[in-house]
Amino acid sequence: MRFSYLSPLLNPTSLRMLFLGFAAGLPILLIFSTLSVWLFKAGVNRATITLFSWVGFAYLYILYKKK
Repeated sequence: MRFSYLSPLLNPTSLRMLFLGFAAGLPILLIFSTLSVWLFKAGVNRATITLFSWVGFAYLYILYKKK
């Protein structure tokens, strides 16, 4: 088989975990991107929006560090 190194990634368990990981990250992406657009349209400065995103990243770091 030419692409034998891909065979572990193509088994059903790996594909299921790949799908679940994508599905878990998608809401975060949609929320932060939508929130940024809403805040920008409301007249909030881009620096303030960036500060909001950094606070969100800090919270995620603390949350995952506890696990």
